[in-house]
Amino acid sequence: MSHESSLIAIALSSPFVDDAAFLEAVGVARSDRQAVQRYLDLPPERRGTVSPFFDTDFYCRQIGNFDLAKVDPLAHFVMAGVRVPISPHPLIDLQFLRTHGRDVFQTGGTIADLCRVLLDDLAVPTPYFDPEYYRQQVQEGQGLTGLLGHFLRHGMAAGLRPNPLLDLGWYADHLPGSPGLARALAHFVVVGDREGRAASPSFDGKRYMQRHADVAAAKLPPLAHYLMMGRSEGRAIFPVADATESYTALLPPSDLQHAAEALTDSEVFTAAHTIWMAFGRASWDRLEQIRAEAVIAKDDDRAIRINQIEHALRLLRLGVAGELTDPRLIQQLAQCGYIAA
Repeated sequence: MSHESSLIAIALSSPFVDDAAFLEAVGVARSDRQAVQRYLDLPPERRGTVSPFFDTDFYCRQIGNFDLAKVDPLAHFVMAGVRVPISPHPLIDLQFLRTHGRDVFQTGGTIADLCRVLLDDLAVPTPYFDPEYYRQQVQEGQGLTGLLGHFLRHGMAAGLRPNPLLDLGWYADHLPGSPGLARALAHFVVVGDREGRAASPSFDGKRYMQRHADVAAAKLPPLAHYLMMGRSEGRAIFPVADATESYTALLPPSDLQHAAEALTDSEVFTAAHTIWMAFGRASWDRLEQIRAEAVIAKDDDRAIRINQIEHALRLLRLGVAGELTDPRLIQQLAQCGYIAA
């Protein structure tokens, strides 16, 4: 067995490689005696699909002139990359892990050490992935382990977020050509955040740097800075200034009954009315910023209240625009004193 084959065998014997993904890409189980050779027979660009934790393009770009015909990227990672370190995926920052998870992943760590960290959630793998925030989004999240793997296999495609302020679907829609979510993620981590591009309607990187000159002077990626330090320092964040039109479209009045129920609560109605009068059409941006702050603070009661206010705002917007057609809802809004019957 060649040295390259031996390195691939090490990877295949670890949970770094996903059983289902390997079987789909290669056609045999990773425990099969022919698995290593069948893997190496694949075109190099297809080999990265066998692990949710390994992005071939992302890995090779960090090295530069990487010759896929001579060295398999996964074999290179097992042999050298995990120790150098060269990160295998946009959401696995090995240098960050060495600094912030030094008790579980140290210099000279192996792929087995990395798997233990990722599968048992022993450390946060990158500033861009918040395990506890992700857990709250998953229905069965309380007993779930291997949160990053779950996000990469299932959550990202389901529209869940890796952290409260990074909306990959929204970000992808604002890139030329509307790339897939995985490419949008890599773009944001490698390019977008460093350029100050907005991560979502709730977080405008350029406005963050304009407000916090020290972040701009240090040339730090604004969202990464906020998630690592700015949040605990109490720094202000800012929504996208011109996102009102596009973001309103993302909140269609799809559930008017919930909106009507929200208006029966005087506290909710007063809050919705106050926000509408203060911010008008920009109310959605303001509400999303408040929601992000509540999620970051892990204030579940406040987050629920914000959802109720959002329902009330939907109904108020429709009432002001004269777009309500349901007589019951028109009457209810009139009873609240907001529109004429």
